[in-house]
Amino acid sequence: MDPLGDHDQRVRAATAARREAYGRLGKVDATVLTPLLGPAVLGGSRWPSRPAWRVIHRDGRTAIASDALSDPWIDEYGIGFGLEFWIEADLEIPVVAGSWLLGAIQEVCSTAAGHARVRTLMDDLGTISIEIAGRQFPPALRNEHGRVGVLLGVPSTLPQWLTLPEGRARLVPITVLTTAELAHVVTHGDAGRVELARRLAASPSGIGSNPLRPSVI
Repeated sequence: MDPLGDHDQRVRAATAARREAYGRLGKVDATVLTPLLGPAVLGGSRWPSRPAWRVIHRDGRTAIASDALSDPWIDEYGIGFGLEFWIEADLEIPVVAGSWLLGAIQEVCSTAAGHARVRTLMDDLGTISIEIAGRQFPPALRNEHGRVGVLLGVPSTLPQWLTLPEGRARLVPITVLTTAELAHVVTHGDAGRVELARRLAASPSGIGSNPLRPSVI
């Protein structure tokens, strides 16, 4: 007998805990977004279970939360990669395959699944910035290399932690950056990232992402 217990049951317990937590933040769609094939089958990074995302509606905004990165691994006790991601548009928009909102969180999740130290970096730095593929974004958000910047961990009113059966996972907000904001981080490094996070947190949009959002830089 597996001393850790049935993996499917452990995943279901983690999923139920996240669903309850997300339900406290807004109205959660019944449909769970999952790929037809797991990323490992297609040569991507392995997840603790099948990748999944949930759509949440709250206060006139549309949010998407990842819903599997903190599932337990089949062969160890715990919370997978130790985090989940949250992105929200500051308006109600449809979430469909190929949309920029869904594309952004999927790209970030793929990065986290491929680099297990993302949780450690979040714990150490509070915020980190990365660049993701820009093909699903409006041209105005892409830099000269066709990439789009996102800032992870801008302070917000979201809960910082999700309490799961096998531990606590960090809930990390994603904010899509303007090209000027990305250039500021590239030019000024850690100090620029910290200053940008402060300005975004104090701005009317907060962690909200919108292709038409004015730059805070």
